[in-house]
Amino acid sequence: MAIGVGISGPRGGGGVPSLADPPSFSDSLALYRSDAGQTLVDGLLDVWADQSGNGHDASASATSDRLSLVSNDGVFGFKDVFLSGADHFRTLTIPNTPMQQYSYDICITTYHLSNPALYAPMWGNINGSIYPLFVGLGNNLNFTIKPNTGSGWYITYNVAQLGAYQGLPLKLTVLVDLTQAAAADKFKLYRDGVLITQSATSGTLPSVTDTTNSTQFNIISTSTARNSSFFSGYVAIWDRLLTATEIAANNDWKDEIWN
Repeated sequence: MAIGVGISGPRGGGGVPSLADPPSFSDSLALYRSDAGQTLVDGLLDVWADQSGNGHDASASATSDRLSLVSNDGVFGFKDVFLSGADHFRTLTIPNTPMQQYSYDICITTYHLSNPALYAPMWGNINGSIYPLFVGLGNNLNFTIKPNTGSGWYITYNVAQLGAYQGLPLKLTVLVDLTQAAAADKFKLYRDGVLITQSATSGTLPSVTDTTNSTQFNIISTSTARNSSFFSGYVAIWDRLLTATEIAANNDWKDEIWN
């Protein structure tokens, strides 16, 4: 499916991007995007339909958890989701199949950074004993994986190393390959399609036989200490590793919309 007509708004000009969808979209596990699948109630997002074809629609857990939309800074004026203050906006239908290899791709724009890191869209429940990927954006980027052992592994990327990103569309790709032995091969982060070196890791490095899984994907989930303050117009996950060619194609697509 190619991108549809953009929604013009105060910060966008409206229009139709020239790029077709990246090939990797065709077998994504779940896919949420600015230009499709948004059901509004009283002007707020109540359901964000999964565009992968797998039916993993994300929705508000309560009427008070519906999300605002805002035109992004790109030339097409697509409506990004304002992630702030909602308790739960999520799907609980992701297959609970043990995995060793998976991918996560997102474009998210921060307007407030702090420590502890704020909750970004994540695969799993931060309070669960097993989950594929916690994502926290703050003064550093923090990621956590909890495999079947229940022991957390923590990966940190310093902002000084990544470059500035507050107020900018942050285009990230994460590849997790638990079959690898070395930390640098087990977890890879790309910004704008460029591989970033890990700043630090801690906790328990998963073994090459460990697996992880979760039925839950949170567009946003907050606590009192970690109310998120972001715009996000795209997030997708795969139960496989994206290739270098796919990472580049996905990034070209993100660049055209959020450049």
